[in-house]
Amino acid sequence: MTDLEQDDRDHRKDQKASEVVFGRVCRKAQSYTPDTIMTSGAHDQKCAFESCYTVDFLPISCNLCSKDFCTAHAFPDAHQCPSGDLPEASESSSSVNKRHKCAVPDCITSTFSFLDAEEGSNSGSRCSDCHGLFCLTHRHQSTHACPKAIIADTKVSKSKQLAAQAIAQVKASSSTQRAAPSVHSPVKSAKLKQIELMKMRRKAEPANPRDGTDLPMEERIYVKVTFESKDKVLWIKKDVVCGRALDLFSAKLGVHISPLQLTLPDGTILKTNELLATQIEDAADLIIERKSS
Repeated sequence: MTDLEQDDRDHRKDQKASEVVFGRVCRKAQSYTPDTIMTSGAHDQKCAFESCYTVDFLPISCNLCSKDFCTAHAFPDAHQCPSGDLPEASESSSSVNKRHKCAVPDCITSTFSFLDAEEGSNSGSRCSDCHGLFCLTHRHQSTHACPKAIIADTKVSKSKQLAAQAIAQVKASSSTQRAAPSVHSPVKSAKLKQIELMKMRRKAEPANPRDGTDLPMEERIYVKVTFESKDKVLWIKKDVVCGRALDLFSAKLGVHISPLQLTLPDGTILKTNELLATQIEDAADLIIERKSS
């Protein structure tokens, strides 16, 4: 028999022995019932929790009540350990393995800090600000109404309020500056007017269809005419009287009512028997209105 065959044979023997042991353990665990638990072997321990029938081969002892429990009920809170929930320790009883009560008045849960721990020891149950001892539920500052946390929140709220007031003042100042009329120097005003005139020249239409596009620029006058919600940019000859210009403008905007008049934005009424070019400047705004009787 070769070494390889011998190793394979030994491996099969070990595997078969493991399966036999495992089968015996499983059959033994399945045979436990509430009636047969008390008659089990000396190494088998039933969980000390009343409603649990688990038999554990390696039970866990509680440090507070010294009873044996399964893995699911090993923690004091899991098996409602009576030694851990005592609100106060009597003078005659020992303080060993007794935990502090939560500092929240209505809470009866114990903390993680033991009574026999050294004074000032670092515990996860102690609040770093108010130095009180709290349970797992109330260990955060927001859950036990920590005074220092409330003061900090108040300071933050005041800071937010001051910041909001500062932002509101800046917005109000900006809106006031935007609403204030801009004052330009004469040179700047002339440049702006020249730019506006150039824009009007590019999109202006002739008020009189008979006027050709070959008419020199110096013989034209450009205006923006408005009637109610309609407006147009037009040009007309400088030698046209205001009354004739009013008729041409009305026809372009589709106004078929009378009597009408031309006015400037400041309310000045133009004279119909005088030349239009002598009463307005180039790139002026004109308004067609009904003439009051």
